[in-house]
Amino acid sequence: MKQSSFKTNLARIFVAVSSLILFASAGAFSPALRTKPVAADAVEYREPLAQQLTKQGLHYVRHDREGSQVWSDGRQNYSYVNNYWFSSKHIVTVSTMKYPSQGTTPEVTALVHRLLMSAIDMVNQSGANVQLCYVGDDVRTANVQVTYENNANPSELTGDVAGETTPLNYYVPSEPSIMHLKYYDPAYPKFTSEYIDIHEFGHSLGLGHTDGVTAQPTVMQTTGAVNGNLDYYYQALRYLYGKKTSRSIAGTGRINYNKHYGIQIWARDGKPVRYNAAEAKKYHHKTGDAKKLMGQTDWKIFANTYQQNGTTYFNLGGDQYIDARYVTIR
Repeated sequence: MKQSSFKTNLARIFVAVSSLILFASAGAFSPALRTKPVAADAVEYREPLAQQLTKQGLHYVRHDREGSQVWSDGRQNYSYVNNYWFSSKHIVTVSTMKYPSQGTTPEVTALVHRLLMSAIDMVNQSGANVQLCYVGDDVRTANVQVTYENNANPSELTGDVAGETTPLNYYVPSEPSIMHLKYYDPAYPKFTSEYIDIHEFGHSLGLGHTDGVTAQPTVMQTTGAVNGNLDYYYQALRYLYGKKTSRSIAGTGRINYNKHYGIQIWARDGKPVRYNAAEAKKYHHKTGDAKKLMGQTDWKIFANTYQQNGTTYFNLGGDQYIDARYVTIR
């Protein structure tokens, strides 16, 4: 979404780690990233882009003008950044790290937050085995960290842009994707849209721009596709992450809590889950005691999360959920 294209030499260098929605000047944003995986990362994250997409039935076509890889199913081309994030983790946590220090009003802050949450819901309708989960403001362990910049004096945006994103990095999965967004300005309402957020989430998850790749505009175009086609977006995510099923595993969750205490397990109706007679005998509790998971223990997490009253809950299987704020997906 830009009026001027990347200069070829800059695009080849930066686009794999930075994507922009531009409305005026061109540029590129690229924070320093390690170029090789550390040993621990290499063991856990071993699914390269080509292997995963080939597994999903796509075949490589070419690189596009910005350096992303173009893959095809024989009917439609799909554009993916080369260092996309894929692992056994299919829950991607999101947090807002910063609102502008100037020009912020409660009403506008609430608006941009609603738009972000709407975008998360729309991305999660893809049917892909990846789930965006908002886990609150200023959560420094979040996979995708959102910052809002002042319209007049953006500190982190390159030029007159609506958004920039560093995709989640295959080589350094411990580093977050940084999503910089233009804060709402009534004079420029086009800068505030669920579709801008969706576009940037696409880069976080590994999707590239579709200029010259698709016959019809999509939400991943760099210009003129604010309300672009989401069918392409959803299909591209399904190819990249596989299709979600009711038993899709999100990963292993570590309970980030004091090892001498536990966190409550909740039912979907908001009531605490309690031990029945058989469970109480097996685990040395009383019948009716509240079920908890002890801190610093690991548990299998399923992909069917839900949100209630601003809190995200991860599923343990069946009607059992835990507060995502106390969990790190491994």
